[in-house]
Amino acid sequence: MTVRLRPATATEWDVLLRGSPADYALAQTFDFGRAIASAYPGYTFEPRLGEFEDGNIVLWPLVRLHGRLGFLRRFEAMPLSLNGFPIAARGELTSRHLSALISALRADSLELNSGALDNAPTDFPTGSWEVRKAATHVLDLRGGWGAVWEKRFSNKVRNQCRMAWKKGVTVRVAGGAADFQSYYQIYCDSTRRWGYT
Repeated sequence: MTVRLRPATATEWDVLLRGSPADYALAQTFDFGRAIASAYPGYTFEPRLGEFEDGNIVLWPLVRLHGRLGFLRRFEAMPLSLNGFPIAARGELTSRHLSALISALRADSLELNSGALDNAPTDFPTGSWEVRKAATHVLDLRGGWGAVWEKRFSNKVRNQCRMAWKKGVTVRVAGGAADFQSYYQIYCDSTRRWGYT
């Protein structure tokens, strides 16, 4: 299977994404990719559009990593374990399409993350790569707080909540710029703990 893989512009990305029947995550939008690249100096947003011989069109949000070995072509889709899986804008994304995309990118390294949305092919293509399983946490809120507390939280999670309450931790809906700044500071502290600069 052959594919023409080329850089995507913001306009064509937005038009194709809006017209796509596939579900997509915020991390797969063009604006989010630009925001990630501006927040992390070691990244450049380099989205690709894949045009297949069978008429399928795929959008692939990619960031390029820059480091000491600048000649290496290192990519993540997307960083921070965000969903960067290719999106079928026209047609269907199969494991054969995904294999052709990976080969056409000719990356020295690639980390490809899917997310809570299950838009990945059912059979990941074979190749000279490693597949790692990771988890995305989705909390079902149906039934209200009582159902969540009793049926969906483990004993360990309930104990962690009790410890947080004793320490004065509260949860509320954000309502302004100060809340955004607080969240951003907490997120920056977390990313440093996770090993990001």
